Amino acid sequence: MIKIVRFVKRRKDLTLEEFKDYWLTKHSELEQMIVEKTTVRKIVASFSTGEMIGGKEPPFDGMVEIYFDNEEDRQAFYACDIHKKGIMREDEKNFVDHSEEPVRIVTEEHVIAEKPRG
Repeated sequence: MIKIVRFVKRRKDLTLEEFKDYWLTKHSELEQMIVEKTTVRKIVASFSTGEMIGGKEPPFDGMVEIYFDNEEDRQAFYACDIHKKGIMREDEKNFVDHSEEPVRIVTEEHVIAEKPRG
């Protein structure tokens, strides 16, 4: 499993709730389309609680993980028309501050420990 991990800051004119709401109601429709029409396996969004740690503003407001079955699928996604057209990037202008966006590509190799659900 290969995944892209991206830490996202919200636009300065949005509250954390507005940022989260836009992502989960509008932007998520595009993410669903990406999963249906490309080699992306799944997309997971996580959000900051807004809690200040050590009196400092959290370094990100949201995090997205974009999963692929393998490196070939990741490369195929970057080569596809949907990605090249920049549809996602264009919509992100509605809620993301693009001046700060660290992106990491990682392999998910082993779950060290996990409690069963239920």
